[in-house]
Amino acid sequence: MNLERRLSQRRAVVMLEATVSIMLIGTVLGAVSLLMVRYSQSVDYFLNYRRVQLAAESCIERLRAGELPLADAIMNDPGGVQCEITMDDGTDIWKGLHRVQVTARVTGKHGRVASFRLVTYVSAQRAGQGGES
Repeated sequence: MNLERRLSQRRAVVMLEATVSIMLIGTVLGAVSLLMVRYSQSVDYFLNYRRVQLAAESCIERLRAGELPLADAIMNDPGGVQCEITMDDGTDIWKGLHRVQVTARVTGKHGRVASFRLVTYVSAQRAGQGGES
């Protein structure tokens, strides 16, 4: 009987160790999966943020080159980035130039909106409009 009792106690200890091990593995896997989801969301946001930066810079360069008219506009590029262009006349030392503000935004897979605003001054006589004769 003593032998049976020892075996029963050993089986109980082994069962307890197995249960604790499974619980620890489950906790670690749960934490890792949560970190992977957060990582995926962060990567999506930062890639979208870079996309809107490039889109805003592209709009400014297209305005400077004369490919886009100097007027308020909202444009959507094929990648889903929306660019809003607003124009004002320059004041003080900026007279004769146009103050251009481009706000680009896109909504990512996880619902976070990445937005970037770029402000610069553009000459009314741009390269694409034949500023030089």
